[in-house]
Amino acid sequence: MYNILKRMIEQKNFETKEELQTKLDVFYAMNRIKEDEYTELTNLLNKEDTLVEPKI
Repeated sequence: MYNILKRMIEQKNFETKEELQTKLDVFYAMNRIKEDEYTELTNLLNKEDTLVEPKI
């Protein structure tokens, strides 16, 4: 799960940061990702400063 989420962030394969952050929160709450993975993914997501273009 961690690798998939990381790839999504790196490839900007999400609609909004808020949407993906919610997914990260849920996966962490359900123990699908570890605390250090959650922290890394959240930091990576928040580091992305470029605008995300919607996929059509």
